[in-house]
Amino acid sequence: MKHVIVIDDQSKAGKNLLELAEILSENDQSIFLVTEEEEDKALLEKMLSSQDSDVLSSGEKAKFLNQLREQANL
Repeated sequence: MKHVIVIDDQSKAGKNLLELAEILSENDQSIFLVTEEEEDKALLEKMLSSQDSDVLSSGEKAKFLNQLREQANL
């Protein structure tokens, strides 16, 4: 089972947890960190690449989200 953890890096506990996760991810390929901005950018790029329409179809959106999950090993 895979888990997604949302960390508020403005809090002391969040900063500590993020620092630990960064250290662990350097040594363990099973830990993958992605910022909200990186996730948003990937989605925006996919949406902009769809020249037929300005909106992804339900099937395209589901396929893309599955690809993101696979890349994030979720």
